[in-house]
Amino acid sequence: MVRIDHFRGFSGYYSIPADHDTAMNGKWKRGPGKKLISKIKSDVPHIMIIAEDLGFLTWNVRRLLKYSGFPGMKVLQFAFDYSEDSEYLPHKYMKNSVVYTGTHDNPTTCEWINSVLPRETKFIKKYLILDDAANLTNELVKTAMDSNSNLCIIPIQDWLELGAEARINIPGTAQGNWKFRVRKEMLSEELAQKILRLTESSGRAD
Repeated sequence: MVRIDHFRGFSGYYSIPADHDTAMNGKWKRGPGKKLISKIKSDVPHIMIIAEDLGFLTWNVRRLLKYSGFPGMKVLQFAFDYSEDSEYLPHKYMKNSVVYTGTHDNPTTCEWINSVLPRETKFIKKYLILDDAANLTNELVKTAMDSNSNLCIIPIQDWLELGAEARINIPGTAQGNWKFRVRKEMLSEELAQKILRLTESSGRAD
């Protein structure tokens, strides 16, 4: 399975002349759209693609995603904002989607929990029906696993309940990224059993 980043570029993209120092004189252009999607599906009929459809999406991007049949992405860390009506809330997920607690561009879930506003923590507890916030990382992993999405991807950092020291990437920065490594001693039998239990209880064992 392959993930295509910035799927919205297939619908429309912002073009900046290569010899310009800023984006001020760029302009929006129409992307290859249905023609490219149809060619991909015609030439590679069994290809499995995840469409990164994050960010601000126009109606034509959503229409192209529906036409493609590719599953879009759902990120739990985007769900619990002040509006309490985010499209990333798990009860809104379509089956043809891929849920993540967070991606390589997000903080780890432990780091994220420590950074959210009190009102957002309150909403998380309310949504998950929790009395306290003592083990939110595990609760959010379980929420992702129990969701309606066909596919669930949990970063190893969240299984291990690691914090900022294990973050993969900070978008917009050029230094200090992609350094985290999993050491052999982190991968215990206890962790394996934890993953197995949750995989089975969420009906994802197949």
